[in-house]
Amino acid sequence: MQLELNTLNSLFDFYNNFSSDFFCILDENYNILKTNSSFETSLKYNGKELLGNSVFIYSLNEDVEMMKQNLKNSHSNVQEFKSHVFTKDKNFIPVLWSSKFDDTTNCYILIGKKLHALEETVSSRLKTIYNATNDGFFILNKNWEVTYFNKAAVLSVSHHDLKVDDGESFWKMFPKAINTKFYTQFSKAFKDQIAVSFEEYSPTLNKWFKIDAIPYGDELNVISKDISPQIIEEKTNNLELKVFEMNVEGNFSIEELLTFLLTGLEELHPTMYTSILKVENNRIYHIASPRLPQAYTKLLNGNLIGPKVGSCGTAAFFKKQIIVEDINTDPLWDDYREAISPYGFNSCWSSPIISNKDQSLMATYAIYHKEKKRPTATELKTISRITQIIKVLLEDLKCNDAILLSSNRYKMVSMATNDAIYDWDFANNKTYWNDNIYDLFGYTSKEINHLSNWWEDHIHPDDKAKILSSCRCAIKEKKTIWTAEYRFQCKDKSYKYVNDRSFLIYDKTGKVITVIGAMHDINDLKEKEIFVSQQNAKLKEIAQISSHDLRGPVTSILGLISLFNKDHAEDPFNKEVIIYLEHAAKQLDDVIHTIVAKTLEADQTIYFKNKA
Repeated sequence: MQLELNTLNSLFDFYNNFSSDFFCILDENYNILKTNSSFETSLKYNGKELLGNSVFIYSLNEDVEMMKQNLKNSHSNVQEFKSHVFTKDKNFIPVLWSSKFDDTTNCYILIGKKLHALEETVSSRLKTIYNATNDGFFILNKNWEVTYFNKAAVLSVSHHDLKVDDGESFWKMFPKAINTKFYTQFSKAFKDQIAVSFEEYSPTLNKWFKIDAIPYGDELNVISKDISPQIIEEKTNNLELKVFEMNVEGNFSIEELLTFLLTGLEELHPTMYTSILKVENNRIYHIASPRLPQAYTKLLNGNLIGPKVGSCGTAAFFKKQIIVEDINTDPLWDDYREAISPYGFNSCWSSPIISNKDQSLMATYAIYHKEKKRPTATELKTISRITQIIKVLLEDLKCNDAILLSSNRYKMVSMATNDAIYDWDFANNKTYWNDNIYDLFGYTSKEINHLSNWWEDHIHPDDKAKILSSCRCAIKEKKTIWTAEYRFQCKDKSYKYVNDRSFLIYDKTGKVITVIGAMHDINDLKEKEIFVSQQNAKLKEIAQISSHDLRGPVTSILGLISLFNKDHAEDPFNKEVIIYLEHAAKQLDDVIHTIVAKTLEADQTIYFKNKA
């Protein structure tokens, strides 16, 4: 932008005579050359007092570096920024500036609009509250545009090549969400003006979310919590139990069992493509891969293992886990890159399945992704868990003796999990536990009575009647599966939350003879669930106050200001306006104090939780 001197003078005259906006001209060193009457009157200086001084003298210290950067950037483009200007009596005025450097006059031209200080304070406090939570928070308008988002919401998408901008369409950012509950529930909240709560998977982010959406007029306030760890843990437990049940039944081939396991895993992790290859005579052969292209798996059949045979052949050769982050550049894939490139896979992690019995190599378990990727700590933990399940399934296949087979199935569960496994001989009323019962609850072998009443006596008194009734009901109704959550007493008299899952076996007459089950420690998850529930309740209360109680007094204040007769201050009506302003300001102050109190209460809870 280049202005002739007379054009600049005309522009100054307009802002000096007809506008309430600030107008300021600075030299190259940021010294004030000229200011309009509105700027001088608002700051309570006369023009001569301002001229020649650095503009930063009248600025908040915290704003100076930001102002300098924006002024430098204005050499190329118009810059907008907010700063605080000090008045002569040491008050400050928040101002929204537009700045541009004029190449003709070598001057900075600044035009500023005063912001309402009270409105800015309220907005700042609300943003502080929203940014204090670890849950994502964002606001949608009727056009599905994102008008606000907190730090947690930005972080949740920061590793997925997504850009979050004010005014961006939510469905443009997440096109795959249109066919999910996100669209149907958000639409329902807008249409019926009711709060909605639901759980849903985001294909774009590859995460599960707990969503609470609260409508307010033309806006939808959305709280999103990543619950992927809880959902995956729960569904993996159920999948594991189902695979064990199928194996105990003895009606499924090893190919069917492993395909069922991998299919369940891929449903939990949609970006994963999994496979299991058995190893015989130093060659690999396909067993299971629900979604890998059949043409590709056929190419693998019969290949010799070796030091540079992709991920699986190499993992089998060295008997160690092989992580290939980028198939396109890793030398292990030099001889196989052409075979896999048509299918779009870019990373492959492979783990050898080695027998615990004789340390022989049985198979490899591989995970492919279409993105370049290294496994996270959580993914490595899942791989280890699934590898154990595959291992014991394959070892079970090798057992021909019926007694040894039965024993191995019991060991399978013990090796694949940290759960306390039990075998309840129902006819003789005796219960046998694996060693995990000692680690989980602190007892020694001598302290455990193998009669079933020992288990009953250690159920929390508040849970006992319900759990025993549920167990009896399952037996009466001839159910084969029984699950329950309850608290179980540890040696130190404390209690842990457990998830108890068992398989009931009946004789030909329909009488239960054996109950095989596992007690899974969910104490940490349960405590986190309770804590998060309490925090969400507090945050919802703050959001409710913020959305409803704040707008009333703010609207009243802004409306009353417009009624004030600025040209005739002595107007008697102005006194009435001031009285109502005082009343509205008192209401707003009460609401702000309530918000601050609730925020401090929530912060204190977080502090003591983290300290514990």
